[in-house]
Amino acid sequence: MSESYVPVLVAVVVAVLGSFAGVAALLRVTSDNTKTITDSAVNVVELMQARINENSARLDTLEDYATRFDEWGDRLISILDRAVQAMPAGEQPPFQVEVDTIKVTRPRKTRPLKVVE
Repeated sequence: MSESYVPVLVAVVVAVLGSFAGVAALLRVTSDNTKTITDSAVNVVELMQARINENSARLDTLEDYATRFDEWGDRLISILDRAVQAMPAGEQPPFQVEVDTIKVTRPRKTRPLKVVE
């Protein structure tokens, strides 16, 4: 009878060793997946930070353009106002009404938004 238990004993030993090997493989795969996910997350954060920096530079350029555009509009209205003032007194009223309408209807300037980093 002792010989009939040898295959069973060998099968049990192989099963136990296989179980340990399987658990070790699962732990390694989990560890590798965690590392891969962490590396991917770091890459995404770095990519988003680069995009934020790029967009911040674009926003600064756009704010400078808008400021210059507002200054240009102010100068243009000032020139228009001086031109109307230089006209003969009898011709001024309709043009002065138009200048006043432009001053009132001109969009209000807004302060540029500050980006908090």
